[in-house]
Amino acid sequence: MNRIYILIFFLNLVIIGCAPNVIEEKKVLQKIDDLDMNIFSKKGKKIYSITSPNSSYDNDKLEFDLKNPTIKIFKGEETKYIIVSDESTLSNDNNFLELKGNVKLRTLNQNGDILFADNFIWNIEETYYLLEGNIRFENQNIKLNSSKPIT
Repeated sequence: MNRIYILIFFLNLVIIGCAPNVIEEKKVLQKIDDLDMNIFSKKGKKIYSITSPNSSYDNDKLEFDLKNPTIKIFKGEETKYIIVSDESTLSNDNNFLELKGNVKLRTLNQNGDILFADNFIWNIEETYYLLEGNIRFENQNIKLNSSKPIT
């Protein structure tokens, strides 16, 4: 009878000692103050630069979350466009940029064209742009007045 009790005791220890293999998800975020990053093409030409006063990098998703970013898009050595927004996400090996909230795209040409939108999606590798939401266009040479018809 004692052997049965001893066997039951050891079986309970073995069962209690076996814990399920639970892998805890570890989220690794790196906080970055005053981010200043330049992105270059495979040929070594500067494509764009990003500055952000507050950002983070998610090591699991391999993406940047940027607050109040300023993006400068280059053509050669010259800045052609400046984009600002409330927040943005840079992912897919720095080839996909999604800007959210109060997006303002300004050209640095003589006309001073400005595009406003709620969201801006840019597939950098495929040079694909998409503006979403309330979209508005302004130009310094063309002034639109809603009370008078344009002739």
